[in-house]
Amino acid sequence: MGHSLSNYRRFWYYLALPLLFLISERAPLAGSWSIVPSVYVAGSSNDNVFLAPLGDEQNDNILQLNPTISINAEGRRGNASLYYEMQNIFYAKNTKFNDTFHILNGRANAALVPELFFIETTFGRAQQIISRNTVYPLDNISITTNRTNVDVVSVSPYIKTNIGNKLTTEIRYASAWTRYEQGVLTDIRNQTVYADLRNDLTGSRGQWAIIYNNRKYEPGFGQSTNYARVYIDIDFSVTGKLGLLASVGYENNRYDQATITRSEKSSTWDAGLRWSPGRNNSISVRVGERVFGKTSSLNFSYLTQRWTWGAGYNEEYRNNLAVLVGNQQRDNADINIILPGDATPTTETYLSRRFDLSARRSYGKIDLNFSIYDRKREFQQSGQREDISGGEVKLDWQFQKRSKFSLGFNKQKQKLRGVFNNYNLIIGTIGLARKISRHADAKLDFRYYQRDSNNSAQSDYKQKQVTLGLTVVF
Repeated sequence: MGHSLSNYRRFWYYLALPLLFLISERAPLAGSWSIVPSVYVAGSSNDNVFLAPLGDEQNDNILQLNPTISINAEGRRGNASLYYEMQNIFYAKNTKFNDTFHILNGRANAALVPELFFIETTFGRAQQIISRNTVYPLDNISITTNRTNVDVVSVSPYIKTNIGNKLTTEIRYASAWTRYEQGVLTDIRNQTVYADLRNDLTGSRGQWAIIYNNRKYEPGFGQSTNYARVYIDIDFSVTGKLGLLASVGYENNRYDQATITRSEKSSTWDAGLRWSPGRNNSISVRVGERVFGKTSSLNFSYLTQRWTWGAGYNEEYRNNLAVLVGNQQRDNADINIILPGDATPTTETYLSRRFDLSARRSYGKIDLNFSIYDRKREFQQSGQREDISGGEVKLDWQFQKRSKFSLGFNKQKQKLRGVFNNYNLIIGTIGLARKISRHADAKLDFRYYQRDSNNSAQSDYKQKQVTLGLTVVF
């Protein structure tokens, strides 16, 4: 049953609870505040501001004047942070599209009862793509209707404490509201109940945990989705380097499939090995069975004096609502990135198979980073599939004490649901940053963006943009 978000505004009162606690006359944050105002001024030259197909491009020069403020507070019984930016965009030719965007991220955490009962709240505003099947802007400068404002607020009271000298526990309830400014995307309420009980035997051969996790997603329209799982997880060290891994539990999932609401209940198990040849090097592999069938997972980390490697693979039931909520709850103070969305966020459950590989190499003043990823989604109702794969390479060179050169290349291949929804994205960047003084930084950026598709109805386009920006901190 769809969930109405008519109580969205009322939720701000709950959000204010820890903030009021922190600034009361007993405020543990008194005297610990840091308030940093700044302003970002930039001029850009863009050769295809509407992301139009070949032959229909329109260029423009763009001015940005963005005041920002960053507030951080730390105290004996809590902490809080706030980032706000007003992005004002002015076009030299297309003046009727002059616009203002608000970027906001806030978080507060307070110990209502020291070492026992806490409350955490978050709130924010960002911009998000409405559909991946039409023009896909990378920032707020490109002129498009394929963008909307999104607000997210959440509150999470929780208990976290020690039980004796050997056990720890956490019991948490979290509720989050995601609201979109345009009606083409459904608002979302997300509720999570989490609890665990763990042994805390540092240096012992056996570690165990009992974990319960229940996630519920309620869209503004459509059916709600619920994923619940309880399990016992064990890590037993055979030797100093070799460990045995195992878990056993039960899960109960409820989601739409065809014209019915499907309820899946099943026992779960997995077993595997952990090998840790060094303090910062480890690999763990698990195989087992979940409600959706056989499953496997991989976690790998390897650290040397110069190289840092990481890899992971996992399988999990998810839905688009979970992806959207998760994206919005990330810290996102970078206005050059718009969070990805979907034209029709749905409660349809899919089996997510995710693989990631990353590496970092340090050469003194040079840092080289690269990553590759593969996302496969198997939708349980329609039987459709999505594949998103790609990679990124980035180089940062601190060639002078106050100057840095950066080079980046990103390629992504998207095979979305539907016959004519295959896309190839290429993004290349070159940047030069210079610290002018203690309170001022300048940066020159060039970005190339190309998108190709197999759908003649969807425009393929190329875009080049040069930006010179100055940040002044007061």
